[in-house]
Amino acid sequence: MCDQKCSVSSRSLEQRLQNHYARTRVADAQDEECKSMLAALMVKEAHCAENASIASDTTLSFAGFVAAQARFIPWWTWVAQGMLITFAFMLGLFSASAPAAAAGSSFIGAATVLVGLPGILSSKSFGTAELEYACRFDCTSVVTARLIALGCSDALVLGCAALCMPLLAHLPFVENMIHLCFPFFLSTSGCLAIARRATSVNILPAAAGWTLFVMMFSCAFTGVVPTLYGSISILMWALASFVAAVWTIREAYLLMRAAAQGLDVLCPNWTFSR
Repeated sequence: MCDQKCSVSSRSLEQRLQNHYARTRVADAQDEECKSMLAALMVKEAHCAENASIASDTTLSFAGFVAAQARFIPWWTWVAQGMLITFAFMLGLFSASAPAAAAGSSFIGAATVLVGLPGILSSKSFGTAELEYACRFDCTSVVTARLIALGCSDALVLGCAALCMPLLAHLPFVENMIHLCFPFFLSTSGCLAIARRATSVNILPAAAGWTLFVMMFSCAFTGVVPTLYGSISILMWALASFVAAVWTIREAYLLMRAAAQGLDVLCPNWTFSR
């Protein structure tokens, strides 16, 4: 009787052990299958991420980003620049004298900067610089792209104005170009210097005030000292335009460097302090 019970007990134990190891083998097989599926999914996900990265890199280059910035420049900027070209055309047709044409050229040179100010200074004036630093094309890219986009459109305006008056009013091309470039570069350099130093609250009023001052000074100077706009002193005005252009290049570089150095440098909490 005892032997029979022991035999039953051993068979029961053997069956339980077989069932246990069978379940273990099934679980191990399922784990291996899950691991294989997980590894395959991870490889697929990594491959998709790599393809997406390559696609994003090839979809929009910096040149494309610069071109896209034209969409975010206010529409009235383009309208105002078109009006300046029209004004240059009318000035070439109806200007009564060379000083009047020179005053109009000075007005156009400074006004070209004035209409583009909000687009260039939007990162600071609207407080979006912090958000831009978190993007692929950061605040430095935005500042650079808008300088390029508006610089090209400003060059178009100045080029049209420089061609209109020599062709229509029979003024010397070089002299007319200097009348345009000197107030343009002087206004631009001053505005970029203000953009580095001013806070978002006063950046647009200060830059607009500087540009209006240059505009009025340039226009009034043609009436106060008209002889300085003659061909005798053309080299002096060329030198002044060159100095203003160098100052503009320096201020543009310093503004982009300030943007690259971070939010604390580009958007300080103080006003008109170095």
